[in-house]
Amino acid sequence: VLIPFVAPMQITSNSPSFVSDTVSLRRYTSNQNAQRWEIETNVYPEAGTAAYFVHSATHADREPFSVAVPQPHALRCTKPSSVAIAGGSLGSPVVVIDATAGLIPAGWFINFDNHDKLYMVTSTCEAGGVMLYVHPPLRKGVAGAHVVSSKVVMRARYDNTALKGVKYVDGILSDPGSVKLVE
Repeated sequence: VLIPFVAPMQITSNSPSFVSDTVSLRRYTSNQNAQRWEIETNVYPEAGTAAYFVHSATHADREPFSVAVPQPHALRCTKPSSVAIAGGSLGSPVVVIDATAGLIPAGWFINFDNHDKLYMVTSTCEAGGVMLYVHPPLRKGVAGAHVVSSKVVMRARYDNTALKGVKYVDGILSDPGSVKLVE
């Protein structure tokens, strides 16, 4: 997206599940092996509004594009920009990495350089750590790849239920409003 995100902003992990209750109130849950990230946010008015309008109208919900992912917190710690991976199998929530040079905090978003899926670190990996726990489980094996922990991007599309356009408030001030992006 060509203009900055502003508060309020919501990052959601969408993992469909189905829940049913029996007459005795016993609960049964069924989960699918599917997950996507969704970002719903307001966007900054005026700065690049024309470029945003063109982008949202031409891409709509058809073409994916890259979006810089806002990190949920800004810890004052050393986050390595790239970490070599020793191994990580398809479907595993654990990635074996070479010892990190810095801290990768729980809640931090990361990418792997061999595929586009966005992952969240679920347990803090201290400096010198060799295990990285991620959500969702790996969608592709990552042996020989690298963890990218800075300049993380999400391949997104505009949600088809969100309005794409610009609202002109007084003929001069334009407000792109809010946007919902889905992975």
